[in-house]
Amino acid sequence: LDPKVKIVSVSKNEGYGLGMKEGINFSNADFVILNHADLQFDLYIFILNHWSKLFDLLKDEKFCIVPKRLGRGVLENFQTNILKGFIYFILVIKSDFNGQPKIFTNLNKNEINNLLNDYCFDLSLVNYFKYKTINNLSIIVKNREFGLSSWSGNFYKRVSIFYKYLTSAVKLRFKTK
Repeated sequence: LDPKVKIVSVSKNEGYGLGMKEGINFSNADFVILNHADLQFDLYIFILNHWSKLFDLLKDEKFCIVPKRLGRGVLENFQTNILKGFIYFILVIKSDFNGQPKIFTNLNKNEINNLLNDYCFDLSLVNYFKYKTINNLSIIVKNREFGLSSWSGNFYKRVSIFYKYLTSAVKLRFKTK
C-alpha cells in the first residue's frame, strides 16, 4: 500500500456522510476526491478525459467538481431531473449533486462538521460549494460492479428517498439540524 494512502475505519456504521466526513478529516491534501465503491464511475478515465480542464481548476482556491452523468436510463434521468427541479427551487443548486467522482478543495474541521451525516451528504457538500460547483465535465455511467442503487426497489422506497432529500434541502436552506 502506498504510504500516502491511509485506510480510515469507523467503529460503527452511522451513515454514508459520517464515513465520508471521517475520511476527509484525515486528509491533509489540498483537494479531495470521493468516488463510490460500486465502481460505476471510472475515476482514471474521467481524469484522462478532462486533464487539461482539471489542471486549470486546481489553481482555484475553492471549487467542487461534480460530473454530469451520461448513459443513464430514462427512469433514472427523469427522477433525477424532477429532484433537481425541487432542489433548485429550495437551494438554487443547478448541478446534479449525486454525480461521481467529486473533486473538491479540502475543508477545515468546522466546515466538515456542518455537512450532513447520511446519504444527503453529497447534497450538503454541493450546497456548501454552491457558487463554485463545476458540472460541465461529463462521465459515462457503467453498470454497477457492486451493490444496488438506493433508488432500486419499490415505489415507496423511491418516494421516501425523494422526501428525505427534500427535507434535507429545507434544513440546509434554513440551517437547521
